[in-house]
Amino acid sequence: MRTLLLTFILILIMLFSAVQSSAQPVQTKKYVIFRDDDVGLGSLKTLQAVNQVHIDENVPLTLAIIPHPNVNGTGNELLWNTSINNYLKSIVTNPLFEFAQHGYTHQNNSLTSGSGNPSEFAGEPLEVQYDAIRQGRDDIRGAFGVTPTTFVPPWDNGDLTTLVALRALGFTEYCTGGTEFPHLKDRVNGIQVERAAIDFDISGSYDALNKSVEEAKKTTDQFLNDPNNDTLIVGYHLWAFNAPDGSADARKVQLLRDYIDYVKNTGEVQFARLDRSATMGTETAAAASSGLTNVSGISAVASSGLTKVSSVLTPYKMWLSSGVAVACLFSFEWVVGPKKSARK
Repeated sequence: MRTLLLTFILILIMLFSAVQSSAQPVQTKKYVIFRDDDVGLGSLKTLQAVNQVHIDENVPLTLAIIPHPNVNGTGNELLWNTSINNYLKSIVTNPLFEFAQHGYTHQNNSLTSGSGNPSEFAGEPLEVQYDAIRQGRDDIRGAFGVTPTTFVPPWDNGDLTTLVALRALGFTEYCTGGTEFPHLKDRVNGIQVERAAIDFDISGSYDALNKSVEEAKKTTDQFLNDPNNDTLIVGYHLWAFNAPDGSADARKVQLLRDYIDYVKNTGEVQFARLDRSATMGTETAAAASSGLTNVSGISAVASSGLTKVSSVLTPYKMWLSSGVAVACLFSFEWVVGPKKSARK
């Protein structure tokens, strides 16, 4: 009878240990993603200065490229011998940078002209949207040798038909703004709809940009404390960092660097591209900013940084607790058992 009772107690202890192990809080991975819109327009020097911040900090960036910004141009404009196109070719193999598609012409269509809610695609027939997106995708592939899988609609404004066309063309990521996000999220299988929660000021004023960066820090803090949100997307336009003469404004560029450092110092996030093919932990990124410039091993470093030691130790904790319990029971049996036998 006593042996049966001890066995029953042992089983209860093991079950309790298993429950305790599974009940340990799971740390949700937090991702911060940067998105630069309207790439192809503006100053090359500013584009280089902004990208250099990401290179120095070893933080990935999704570049939303406009394939055909000159509506009067013919053929693949990304093949034109321009300084920006040549620069983009020089960084296409850097795993920090994702080449995404930002519309086709980035021109407001006639259906929404003057409405205060511009869009290149919203309201257009499927065949019109499909052809424009396909041509832009093919132009990016033809110029840079990469096929975009992320689409950023101009003015953060498309419609359900846009998602249908994108899915048919093999896109898997649609990054928009907060207005249309709730209307399109989870509407088309196979394409993820996400929104940029932060958008830096584009008025050209240093004070306004500085204020928007300070607001971004508050939004970041809220994000880190929200257990239901695992991704924060930060959007900006490269020309927001221009000086009045069109060159890069060093003070404005420093605001971007300061914000990245602010996020790093939380020690709680992974930096990623929208396509998630490059992910960098804050610890590795922080080390990079102090001297690490070789990013060729980014995937390997990221995978090692994602390993959680606690997940390895948890099963051993359970069996260790059970082993201690067994030892205690046998000790109890050895001490108490003989005394009871002596009384008989």
